[in-house]
Amino acid sequence: MEVIRLAATLDKRRKKKFLCHISSVSVFSSWDYYTNDGLIGEKAIDFSPHIISSMGGYGASKRVAEVLVQKAINQGLSGIIFRPGETNDMNK
Repeated sequence: MEVIRLAATLDKRRKKKFLCHISSVSVFSSWDYYTNDGLIGEKAIDFSPHIISSMGGYGASKRVAEVLVQKAINQGLSGIIFRPGETNDMNK
């Protein structure tokens, strides 16, 4: 919530900030979201409390954070949500 509040403030030049939220593919509770070509489809994600409570803590926390960020974006905050499938250290 604090990051959303910060992003909603204006900087010294009275310019809006842009929020980049890093989420995870863990927000998808099943493999039903994957398409035949291995991509994750953007059909409606079920954010209902009974689904979230049945998920593991990591995926549930990412899903709840996405709900908050998306609500802020819908209300006029400039931002985007990224859902990387895997991140790692490329130097290893």
